[in-house]
Amino acid sequence: MEYESNDNIVDLFEYNIKYLTKYINDNHVIDVIKSKYIKSNDKYENIYNFIYSYISGVKLIQQNYKNIDYSFYNKLISNDNIKVVWGDCLQKLKLFPSESVALMCSSPPYYNARDYSKWANLTEYLSFMTDVIKECYRVLDNHRVFVFNISDVVDNDNMNDINAWGNRKIPLPAYFIKIFEECGFTYIDDIIWDKGEVQSSRHKNKSKPYPFYQYPINCYEHILIFHKHRLEKDTKYPCNLCGSLNVKSNSYTRKGLRSWECQDSMCNRSKSNRGKRFSLKTIITQHQCNHINHIPSDFVDSWRRDIHRLSPVIKINNKKIIS
Repeated sequence: MEYESNDNIVDLFEYNIKYLTKYINDNHVIDVIKSKYIKSNDKYENIYNFIYSYISGVKLIQQNYKNIDYSFYNKLISNDNIKVVWGDCLQKLKLFPSESVALMCSSPPYYNARDYSKWANLTEYLSFMTDVIKECYRVLDNHRVFVFNISDVVDNDNMNDINAWGNRKIPLPAYFIKIFEECGFTYIDDIIWDKGEVQSSRHKNKSKPYPFYQYPINCYEHILIFHKHRLEKDTKYPCNLCGSLNVKSNSYTRKGLRSWECQDSMCNRSKSNRGKRFSLKTIITQHQCNHINHIPSDFVDSWRRDIHRLSPVIKINNKKIIS
């Protein structure tokens, strides 16, 4: 099945029908894959059209589609318009099918730092956030990214009956990294958000210039990066070079990441007669024909450092004075 020209484009559904019948064994799911697959005259677009139609079928099986209510989710994706869901995040997340979200980015309520967020103590706050993160893990698609913006806060953790110290700096990012890992996420990186010149007037009068009195003003936050790598031990995926489902298991390239090797004799092979090796992660991240996701080089260059300058939200007081 060599793709030398656009005149030799293969109907990948028909080409793989025997493997679809063998691996899926569900006529409804196979029909869904067929209905979603659109044969293209572009060789790579044709391959990925089949791959993503196949993935949609795999998701139906993984989610036990006969027992899932898709009404809320289908309404959200009914068109390309941006939609805002208003409500309790934990309850709304429970309405999403598993692994239906491609990217998650959140700046959660900081522990008791705002009037709308008041917990009895730090333990209660972290317990609530753990429930939310567990749901986030469920709804986030496999091998996708969660970007989590959080900062240290100064408050009373209320963890002791007698708290002589009152407020203290609470290292929320450290607590959250542990929670994310316990919920199944993989910690990837910590990008420091440099917020520039501080807005606080503290230290301007330089009072009490003695040891232990001088504390720097917070001018940064953490942008924590997490990946989800849920192991799909027995789910085979089409080769992203030729689209064939004639593949065998290869190895584990990292925790939760299974790779496959293409066995199709018409696909490109190495000098040692090894087929293309790939994983679901490479399928998702190396989509060669999805040019809309191309990141401009100047944007990539601007994020080469893990300390990044971003202007914070401008604060305006009740006298209309910017601080």
